[in-house]
Amino acid sequence: MKTMLRLCTLAFIVILGTTAFAQGKKGMHKMKADSAFAKVSERLKLTEGQQTKLREVMKQNREEMKAVRESNKDAAKPDKRKAMLAQLKKSDERINGILDESQKAEYAKLKEEKKAQMKAKRAERQKAKPQGGADDELMDDGLL
Repeated sequence: MKTMLRLCTLAFIVILGTTAFAQGKKGMHKMKADSAFAKVSERLKLTEGQQTKLREVMKQNREEMKAVRESNKDAAKPDKRKAMLAQLKKSDERINGILDESQKAEYAKLKEEKKAQMKAKRAERQKAKPQGGADDELMDDGLL
């Protein structure tokens, strides 16, 4: 459960802070990130000072997450996940440090909504995967 919450937090941060690395798409991704930031700012009723602090936190988190990915490039998947979740926890603590109590409650709701959306998308992808086609039967029989 905590893992899902942290992964949702990661998704939230990615939605807010990620910009494209490709030259041609950078402007489009920045516009999407700015639009998402504006929606979240409005929903949380952030002051201008909070918005500035949040942008700084998001920039710091992007840099730190990049470093975590690079330093764990050759690590086993569970180790990578553990390192990224630790970074997400730090990120979440920083974000919550900017918010007042009512904003924290709204932020928690927002994260739960994102978590539910991700769960639904994952279920949709699982349904779209072919389940036990003819090739699977042939492989089970040792013919492929």
